[in-house]
Amino acid sequence: MSEKLLAILPKVSGTHASSQTVTPPIDLSLAENLLLRDELLAFVQDAIANDLKPKDLSYPAGFGGDPALLRTLASFFNTYFKPSIPVESDHIITTSGAGNALDALLCSICEDGDSVLVPGPYWEGFGPYFKIHANVNISVVQTPTFENSLDFGAVDALKGAYATATDPSRIKALVLTNPHNPFGQCYPPEVLRELLRFCETSGLHFVSDEVYALSSFESTSVLPPFCSALSLLRNFPETDVEQRHHGKDIIDPARVHVVWSMSKDFGSSGIRMVCPSNAFVAPGNIWRS
Repeated sequence: MSEKLLAILPKVSGTHASSQTVTPPIDLSLAENLLLRDELLAFVQDAIANDLKPKDLSYPAGFGGDPALLRTLASFFNTYFKPSIPVESDHIITTSGAGNALDALLCSICEDGDSVLVPGPYWEGFGPYFKIHANVNISVVQTPTFENSLDFGAVDALKGAYATATDPSRIKALVLTNPHNPFGQCYPPEVLRELLRFCETSGLHFVSDEVYALSSFESTSVLPPFCSALSLLRNFPETDVEQRHHGKDIIDPARVHVVWSMSKDFGSSGIRMVCPSNAFVAPGNIWRS
């Protein structure tokens, strides 16, 4: 037997052995957080065994969700998202998943056949959620290189796409994911501020999908930390325009919508609950008239 064949036999044997192991493979194509699974399962089992009450099986008292749940979520957002305007329970509506929240939101702020700007590349699930029910078109905005996708190059590209659109009046919103999907990086606060300003001056809604909000690493000298759009509503360095407003908010909070779910941060993609948060949109406006 040749020396080369003898050299590779241990590797072949090891590869074969690994294919026979009972340990399941790790599927990197599915964005599920399994690291919390054991602890989370024990927590949920304990809560069901000791805290589940008959009233929990009834219809919730509020339109947007169980009042106790909404109060807990408001406290959660105020603790971890650092909002510049404190989130209250009546600012939140729960739905059966982030996709359903985006669907309902677009039905509220768009008309049939309208469009939204979406920086590319983007999560492919936006397509069916935006189109099947709300019938909203996605206008994909690409930057010259991927390196510019989360910096001021994205701002310039979005402004250019809006200015050159056939009918800008049919563009109703900017929808982005932060932390970004698929890049897994966060938008710098200064870029988010410029995007918010762009939406305000263009009369667009700003929709921030923040389902990965707490699934990010600490900041480094190169990569910025996660910064929620909720934290920027009144956290703007004054520009000449803002000074002329004499202290008024140049960013209308009614145009800013944040979507978060338990799927990623709590490793519970099978638990269908999500929170579209907007302090200034009444629940009655969530459906298109």
